[in-house]
Amino acid sequence: KRCACRLRRWDLCLGSVPSLTSSGTMPMAKGGAIKAKLNRRPKSGGEDGSGYNSQSGSGSNTPKVQSVKSIKPVPRLGDEENGGAGGRADEKVINIKRTIADIERWPGVMKGYLNLTSYTLFFLLFVFLIMAQVDVPNIAKIDNMVRHVLLDQDGALASIQDHGGFFDYLLKDYNSKLGAFEGEDTGGILGKLFQLEWYNGDPITSDERGFLFQYNLLIGGILIVQERGQQKECEGMYRLFYPTCFTTDLITADPPIKNNGTHEFADLTDADYLAALERSKFGDTYRTQLEDTTQHYATTIKSSFEYDYLNNGFSTFLSLAEGTEKNLKKIQDLRQFKWLDKDTRTVSVRFTFYNGNYGKFAYAKISMTLDQAGMYRMYDPESGAVTMKVDGGTQVDIGALNMEPYLTEGDFIRLAFEIIFMVWTFWLCGAYVRELITAAVQLRLRKWFNHWQLLDGANYVCFIIFIILRVGIIRKILDNPVVVPTNEYKAIFQEVDNLTREQLTVNFISILLCIFRFFKYYEFQPRLQIVNKTMGTSMVHLYHFCVIFFVIFVGFSFAAHINFGSSVRDFSTLGHSMQALWESLFGNYDLGPTIGNGNLSYINPAMGVIFFITWIFVAAMVLMNVFVAILMDGYASAKEEGIAVAEKEGKGSPDAVTDDIATFIGYIAKSFSGRNWKYSDTTLLHALQKLDQTKTDPSVNQKVMKSELEALKEKRDVLSTRINFLEQMTEDGIEELPFHNFWNRKYVTFDELAKVVPFVNHKLKDAVDVAEMSATWEDTVRYVPDVDEEQGDPNLVGRGNVETQIEKLKAYVALIGKQNAEMKAKLAQRES
Repeated sequence: KRCACRLRRWDLCLGSVPSLTSSGTMPMAKGGAIKAKLNRRPKSGGEDGSGYNSQSGSGSNTPKVQSVKSIKPVPRLGDEENGGAGGRADEKVINIKRTIADIERWPGVMKGYLNLTSYTLFFLLFVFLIMAQVDVPNIAKIDNMVRHVLLDQDGALASIQDHGGFFDYLLKDYNSKLGAFEGEDTGGILGKLFQLEWYNGDPITSDERGFLFQYNLLIGGILIVQERGQQKECEGMYRLFYPTCFTTDLITADPPIKNNGTHEFADLTDADYLAALERSKFGDTYRTQLEDTTQHYATTIKSSFEYDYLNNGFSTFLSLAEGTEKNLKKIQDLRQFKWLDKDTRTVSVRFTFYNGNYGKFAYAKISMTLDQAGMYRMYDPESGAVTMKVDGGTQVDIGALNMEPYLTEGDFIRLAFEIIFMVWTFWLCGAYVRELITAAVQLRLRKWFNHWQLLDGANYVCFIIFIILRVGIIRKILDNPVVVPTNEYKAIFQEVDNLTREQLTVNFISILLCIFRFFKYYEFQPRLQIVNKTMGTSMVHLYHFCVIFFVIFVGFSFAAHINFGSSVRDFSTLGHSMQALWESLFGNYDLGPTIGNGNLSYINPAMGVIFFITWIFVAAMVLMNVFVAILMDGYASAKEEGIAVAEKEGKGSPDAVTDDIATFIGYIAKSFSGRNWKYSDTTLLHALQKLDQTKTDPSVNQKVMKSELEALKEKRDVLSTRINFLEQMTEDGIEELPFHNFWNRKYVTFDELAKVVPFVNHKLKDAVDVAEMSATWEDTVRYVPDVDEEQGDPNLVGRGNVETQIEKLKAYVALIGKQNAEMKAKLAQRES
């Protein structure tokens, strides 16, 4: 029969109508879910397209097919058990548990992204405030001008070796080609600071005096301070030959500080102070000239030979108002009267200038130290980073200060952001303290406190210190306004610069802690937390690697310091040696062999080559690759763990950030749909949760599965043990392997051994003591191991296995007897 598809389009036209069953319905097609319903009542009008008209002429009683529909079969798990058989066969089947889990997971994901975004904004606000307060780009320009143009750090300053070189640096020009100072005493750094004429020869007027490179105006003048050390009698058998030694203990003469009820002041009439001041005077050879009031020395340089408690040393001030000639003459007189001598320990040059274009006061300080070898500790521009700034050596400290922090519109905008940062910080600190107190009250402090909480607490402490220092700087600036022009050196610039450096140090630590805290906010996202997982997986291996690396690193540092430190400055101290070797791990070495700036073969040809090759091979090639291998292995484990978790959630791989973004965009787009107001995700969640409670859970007997799993594991262990035994027993040359387990079957007791001993040693024919013999040979003989009950090899029949089997049989017999006794007691109780 054929389908009559005239008035209605059917989903499927059957090629032939199968015969009806006894119940009047069509049988189920093979492999399908086709259902048909027969209408036995004839319709008037014959063929109407809704059924079919039999061609056999059976009349109106011919049954007609009312509807036929094709449905793709949907494979389901436990339809009958879960009530799934009642729905249409072409419907999509919903996984209740996974849908609920995904809907409930999304708020946590959103919370994680919100926390990460909030913390990122807080970090950016903190960094913005630091950059706005410090103004790094403009300060860098000022620093470059002072350091490399005015002071010539890499040229003239680096060439200072002794006291004479210091005065030449102040008074004479430096010839970079010759590497020496030359010319009259009208040049040098003083010639730049107290410039007499313009580049075309025109004289500089009084209004233009003090300008450095057009735009930088000198404040007050230049302060030069030296610190002097005390002398003592040398010790040792050569003290007659070298009677006086010079120490690093500094000479001081500080007056006592008193309080008159309103303010503190220095008591300059104190007898002890006056005595110390008198002892601090030096220059006895020229004392007569210095005390002569008829000469200018008494008013110009006499005070430089006495301790100045205000500047903590012996100072001289070159005032801008006195003019260039008087200042040059003062330095020349100090050189003539040997102001610097054997007792000098440090010399510093300090000055301040103002740049109106940037609105900055710049403070500069040059510090030089005379070591006990008799030379200034030189600044070496050619040295490596490890010795670029030698301890106590020539240093240039430059700081640019804003003494008007809130003046312009931009300053007040920064002030608003500073207030926001303070409020935000105190709010975070309050939340942290509240959580801490709550955890302590609820006695779950140990559970609450972890490494992330420690990191958060340290970071909040740094933020509070930063706020305190910032407020302290503002108060000091407001309490000490700078009055210009002035004829004295203002110490306020140095004080503010010191506080600013402390603030920058705290900010540096805060930024490092903030960077590490970002990893805390990555833990919610499986892709972002890959570094956390890698470090967590590798932590044990990294800890042991660090122990090994530390021993090798410190050992080589000691070796380099001892062998090369006397000739190479990069190894002159243990700290320099460690830093030079650390830098060499990242490529700061060269053939020669050279590490840092020291060619080791020049110092000790044999030891230099051996040390270089050994260090590079062990540290750079072996240890560094082991370190990388540990991290790679940890990364692979973390990646596999992420994939395993994703597979448990029915995903091929962990969700990426782009997947979360796409989901978020989908939620946003769906929120604008009218259907979302009627069918919200909350409604879906509640409906699925109710269905989850009503539908029967799939039956899973985990106890049976665990038993089967244990049985399979035990069978696997037995097979593995048997395979290992067979592999050992099939090895070639067992006779040549006395340590092979095969020979555990060939054993002897001490009693049997005692019977043989008299035959090999006739002296012991009648005097063999088994206990004494066994105690003597206790560490010489090798025993057959007692095989463990569970781990033992059943193929090795030794003394241990026999004893073990006997104990097992005894225990089994005892258990059977106990069970029989219990059964008899029960039977007797029933009969009674």
